[in-house]
Amino acid sequence: MAKDSAKNRRYWLNEHGRPVGETHWRATLTDHDVELILALRDDGMPLAEIAVKFEVSKSCVWKIVHGYRRWQRGVRLSNERR
Repeated sequence: MAKDSAKNRRYWLNEHGRPVGETHWRATLTDHDVELILALRDDGMPLAEIAVKFEVSKSCVWKIVHGYRRWQRGVRLSNERR
C-alpha cells in the first residue's frame, strides 16, 4: 500500500488558520504521545523517566505537564498545508 502523499494529507488548523498538533511542521510528539505523557505523570512517573522514554528534554515534559507547551485542538481540517 502506498504511503500518504502530501496532496492526500489533511491538516488540523486552529481558529486563525494555522497548523496545530502533530500536523504543525515543528511537532516532535504526536497528539497521542502528549496524552501518554500526561497519563504517565498522573500515575507518578518522574519527569526524567518520561523524557527518556519519549526522547525529549526534561524541560519539554515539564512544559507539557504544566500547560506551557500543549498542542491546540484543531477546529477544522484542510487539504492545504500553510
